[in-house]
Amino acid sequence: MLYELIKSVHIIAMVIWFGGTMTAALALLYAMPETIARFVRFDRSVTTPAMVVMWAAGLTMAFWHGWFASIWLAVKLVIVIALSGVHGMVSSSLRRVQCGPPKQPDIMRLVLPVMFICISAIVLLVIIKPF
Repeated sequence: MLYELIKSVHIIAMVIWFGGTMTAALALLYAMPETIARFVRFDRSVTTPAMVVMWAAGLTMAFWHGWFASIWLAVKLVIVIALSGVHGMVSSSLRRVQCGPPKQPDIMRLVLPVMFICISAIVLLVIIKPF
């Protein structure tokens, strides 16, 4: 029962984190500069805490089940670390836009496709556990 609860918390936090990061990336591309402050507040109060909860719940499950020796988990962790970096990049871009001119790096256009590919890979790894 406790495992199912932690797994549910992990999935809910993951959905909030991914959704928040994708929304922030879209805001950087299309939002008006005066609305960016709302996205910064949402990122700080919802998206970033969801990422922390997702990491904590995921690592707890991996520890309990001894999955750290599994190759599928190692691959998943590399992807999630990369996504955490993407989140950091999006968050810092939000703060920069809030404080200065709304000039965005062209790499922001790649955030959504990269996240969709990474999320798909994670789902496949977790469900199929190919190695």
